[in-house]
Parts: sequence; C-alpha cells; structure tokens
Amino acid sequence: MQRELKEFQQIRELLAKNPQGMTPKDFADQLPLCKNTIAKYLAMMCVLGQIDERPIGTTKLYTLSRRVPMETLMDLISDLITVIDQNLKIIQINDKFLEFLNLKKEELPSGSLEKSEVPLLSEQYLLSKVQSALNGKRYREEICIDKNETEQRLLMQVVPIMSMQGKPAVAVILKEL
Repeated sequence: MQRELKEFQQIRELLAKNPQGMTPKDFADQLPLCKNTIAKYLAMMCVLGQIDERPIGTTKLYTLSRRVPMETLMDLISDLITVIDQNLKIIQINDKFLEFLNLKKEELPSGSLEKSEVPLLSEQYLLSKVQSALNGKRYREEICIDKNETEQRLLMQVVPIMSMQGKPAVAVILKEL
C-alpha cells in the first residue's frame, strides 16, 4: 500500500502541474510504470474521488477532482444523515447521527437493519419509508421520538439517491426542531 500511495502522490503532482488534464499516454511518458499499472492506479483514484475522468475520442483525460469526499461533507452538516442501500444496510452515517444514537461506528450492524436493534433506524415505520423510497417515493414529515425520557421533535426526510457504486440507495436526514 505504501508503494501505491507514492504513485498516487506522483499522479496528483503531475495533474497539479497540468491542470488542463493528462491522458494515460502522458502519464506513461513521465512515470516509470507500465501502462497497465498506470491504468489501474487511475481507475482506483477515480473510484476514490481523487481524480476525474472524461472521455476524449478513444482515450480519456484525467484531471484533479474538485469534489469534496462524501464523508467529509456529511460530517460538516449539522443534520443527522445516513445512507441506506437496497439491502437495508447502512453504507454511510455521519458523526452527528452516531452521537445522537449514542453509538460508535464499530457498533453498527454489518447486515440489514431489519435484523438489528439500532435505535430509530431499525424501527418498522422508518424501514417501510426506506423501502418506498427505494422505489422512488420521497418523504418529508415531522416525527416525535422519546430520547432520554424527553419527547423530541425531528423533521425527517427520506430521499431516494444513487450510491457511489451507482446502485439505488436512500438518504435519511433528520433535523432537530
């Protein structure tokens, strides 16, 4: 992995010097790596969101990504946010949501929420909204929950989205009122 990190850094440095973008041949001319290895690293960096790829005829043009990683963005937002995939598995959750649930990331279930006991997220009411959202329906409603023996009002939004892998998913967003 250390070797990959070094090459990733070299690719980023080349792209910083060439903001107009570079083709795989450009990288092969400047890096002491074979074309297949360069192609593998470029594909990995695209998946990680570090670089962007744009088709140009029969080749591709790579540039540094201007995207903010989803986890970083989610943790900057004060709302409680989680992303649930089509198998009802949590694929992302922000720190605010974990704090609200009094959980650590490692305490989250690795499988379906249906078979878990995660407060709020494993309740049938929410899971039915998530299932409907996977079929394209959106929800926005006020809910009340008991937290620490106090009734708490939240605005809940359940929104269909696409996961980073291009598969249907649902964002559950809670805003404290």
